[in-house]
Amino acid sequence: LPVARWNGLPAVVMSQLWQLQMIEPRPKKMLRMANRLAHRIVVNSQAVSEELKGCGIPASKIFLCYNSIDPDVFYATPTRVRKPSVAEAEVVIGCICALREEKRIDVLMRAFDMVRRRHHGVKLLIVGSGPMRETWEQLARELGITELLHMEPVTPEVPVWLRSIDIFVQPSD
Repeated sequence: LPVARWNGLPAVVMSQLWQLQMIEPRPKKMLRMANRLAHRIVVNSQAVSEELKGCGIPASKIFLCYNSIDPDVFYATPTRVRKPSVAEAEVVIGCICALREEKRIDVLMRAFDMVRRRHHGVKLLIVGSGPMRETWEQLARELGITELLHMEPVTPEVPVWLRSIDIFVQPSD
């Protein structure tokens, strides 16, 4: 951003898709400086928008664009077609996200553990990559759900994986 502004670019746009409380102090200071240098800031939630306004960023600089899906791409199929790793399940509970701490996949795993004790034929699907993967794989071992869990690394095949999920859960903080 500083280089773009210094070179006189007519429009410098950045995105902020997380709350400042999730950021360490040093990067947070740099992000606040960048927020002031940007002509526009794209955010994906009202909470981030309000936080920026509370930090002195004018509402006119903030563009709120909610996360969403395109129904022409993410459509339901008339017959259930699932990826092979979850094809045999009666019900697939899942999440597609970056595997970061604030996504709270641990909460999803613990809830799934309770559900699978009462309902047979369920499978847990988590699609994504990130720094918490090993921690959550360890939690799956501790809960004894590894045989019922499929973790798929980040992939461009999101529509196919999304169509494999019956119950989508997003347990983010």
